[in-house]
Amino acid sequence: MTIQNSNRLLHEPIGSNTPNVPSLNDPEKLLLTEGEAAKALGISRRTLWTLRNEARIPFLRIGKCVRYSVEALKAWIEEKNKRRRPNLPR
Repeated sequence: MTIQNSNRLLHEPIGSNTPNVPSLNDPEKLLLTEGEAAKALGISRRTLWTLRNEARIPFLRIGKCVRYSVEALKAWIEEKNKRRRPNLPR
């Protein structure tokens, strides 16, 4: 990779045509792996694991594999935004 190409990658928005960062807007991808879901949500795999084990985020089990539905994650984000409390002074 040349310096020019690496600079271009540094200045592109995350998830825009960057093959290593999955996007929740990818029409071809229905399910994400744990690593892909964590990257798409901008959280660590450990945080995603904790959310899953506390049944706070939707996921699927296919055999031994854990997958995250893109549509379910979008709906979860929307629900979280609706229930968000305004920042009130203490």
